[in-house]
Amino acid sequence: MAKRIKTQIEKHLVYFSELEKVSLKGKQEMEEFLQFLKKKIQVEKSKAAQIAQISIHETKSLQSSPFAQVIDAMKRKSKNEVEQYELFVKNLVEDVALPFKEAMEEFDQKSQQLFSKVKDSVILLSYDLDKYQKIKWRYDDSSSDFIKTLYKYTDFLKQSTEKSSVFYQKKLFQELGSHMIQNEEKVIECATKEEEINDEIEGYTENLEDFRKEFQELESMRFQSIEDAINRIVIFETSCDMNNKYDTKGMAALVEKLDRDTYCEEIKVDKISQLERLSFKPEDELKHFDLFYEDNKENDEIERKCEEVVNFVEKVQSAKNRNEVDHIMSNYFDTFTEQVQHYRCRDSFIASFVSRMENKHTVFKGKFVYDAMVAIFKQILERAYEQEDTECGYKIVEIMRSFYYSPAEGILFIYLQNELKDASIYRDSKFWQKYCVLYCRNILRDTSFEYENSKDKEYKIKKSLYKTCYKLSQIMLSFGQPKEAIKSLISELCKSFKLEQTAIEAILDEIDYYGLTNEEIEELRKSKKSKGKSSSGGWFGTFSKMGSMFNPLSDPGSRRAISPREEAKNLDADDPGRKPSMSQMVSSNFVIPTQGEANSDYLRGSSNGSIDRSKDLSKEYDQKLIEEQKVTEVCEKDPIQITENIEFEAGSQISHPVKNPPQAVNKVSGESPQME
Repeated sequence: MAKRIKTQIEKHLVYFSELEKVSLKGKQEMEEFLQFLKKKIQVEKSKAAQIAQISIHETKSLQSSPFAQVIDAMKRKSKNEVEQYELFVKNLVEDVALPFKEAMEEFDQKSQQLFSKVKDSVILLSYDLDKYQKIKWRYDDSSSDFIKTLYKYTDFLKQSTEKSSVFYQKKLFQELGSHMIQNEEKVIECATKEEEINDEIEGYTENLEDFRKEFQELESMRFQSIEDAINRIVIFETSCDMNNKYDTKGMAALVEKLDRDTYCEEIKVDKISQLERLSFKPEDELKHFDLFYEDNKENDEIERKCEEVVNFVEKVQSAKNRNEVDHIMSNYFDTFTEQVQHYRCRDSFIASFVSRMENKHTVFKGKFVYDAMVAIFKQILERAYEQEDTECGYKIVEIMRSFYYSPAEGILFIYLQNELKDASIYRDSKFWQKYCVLYCRNILRDTSFEYENSKDKEYKIKKSLYKTCYKLSQIMLSFGQPKEAIKSLISELCKSFKLEQTAIEAILDEIDYYGLTNEEIEELRKSKKSKGKSSSGGWFGTFSKMGSMFNPLSDPGSRRAISPREEAKNLDADDPGRKPSMSQMVSSNFVIPTQGEANSDYLRGSSNGSIDRSKDLSKEYDQKLIEEQKVTEVCEKDPIQITENIEFEAGSQISHPVKNPPQAVNKVSGESPQME
């Protein structure tokens, strides 16, 4: 019985938990409405301040014109509007916002008290039921002992003879009497507690009904407070509008009095004699200036093509079905293929996708749009590969890891990377060398500004570069690059940053573990450990100077900063026959940007190369970058454990995926492979 009652109590608790959620949602609605009121008050104040500028604006010339009365009427109207808006704002604050805030606080306080009482009642009754259950168990035990003793005594009487022990008989009789007394006490205790519990259950039931009614009253009060506030706003706003309309009617009457014909008749205008027309013909020696006009025409033509490219992509993405997509592709795709021969058209194409990424619009409508976008991106990448446009390939890597379509509810997302990772540009090892340099350069820009005034700036930059190197390795793995080539590239990149050997080994281990099962990873770790691979010393160890990677990149002849596009193309420009090492690429291409530059600006194609390099960032740092205790704590950690604990910007931790990410991402979890 007690268990059934407890089950019913638990159902009551679930019911009131749902009511509590409704109450919390109502509180959130009231908070949002209060924020709405504050915003409206702020806007009305701003509106009054702007209209006040009209009333004090000087109109000296108009004062002597026929429009003087109308202008004065407009100024008076503006002044009256300012007074009306100020009164409106005052009413909003005193008669709407403040009373509503008090009602919201009262609602919050009463709802908290209500649900606290409910929980207390449930807890108290559950506690008493547990006590009753224990008393009932003790009664059952006592009753059982009494019955056992009674059976013993009965058996003894049946088997007793004159020679039986009188002592044993007395002992059994005393034990039987003792159990009988205990049993009667337990019966009385159990009955008393049962009566108390029944009274408490009756009171509990009445309280729950009262709580339910009180909840309804609270919700009614909340609804009424919002309704009253809205009604007051309507009343005050209507009054303000009516007063403004009255002034508008007076101004309209003045406008009707204006007589253009009478005004024109009062002005005497003499007839103006006809003048000769000029006739100019360019001389032969000035014909070379036509080149300037031709250049302008060419720029206008490119701008027009850029707009057509963006319009074409928007048409495809807004198509409603496959037939519509096929129609658009058949009519415009050939023209699009010719237009993207120019890098500015490709930049416009990419900028449109970056804008969608910033607005979180990264889902295609369906498979038909996805297939069309794959064909479009393949054309872009093919042209970029032909023209060695590394920057275009770099930006599209960021895009293809973000855009996807969802086949159906509960099915994994399908990303653009699934179809585009085998493009020619991504199978070229030189592209990935330049990609790593561009990616690290942009990360270094952001971190240098973020930690500019930090005491442990160098430590934080190194930590960011360590995470960046790991992330680059995972990106290249997801594109199917050979592990040995990735390990060689990442190793040189880490050494150029002067990271500790244990940190490099930690990243290289993660590359080896990629695509393996947990069992295979554990077996590989044991194999490496048996070979005596050292992992001591911490992943940062002794902090080295970072000045060598801060050498500014500029043109020594013109002192002009080289743009990212020129930088990517000139990485191996000194000696086309010799492949530059990663340390040379890093030391000659990493720059510290001025405040305001960011990775997102670079993706949009807005980097103009105007970087201020007046600060000497290659000087020696004499100050200690971090307390000795912090260094000791970091160095004592195993590098493998560190890689499992460091949180990346995307919010995930280092793992060992069996399949290439982000080819398939769980729709339920909502995780997506966003780039930093």
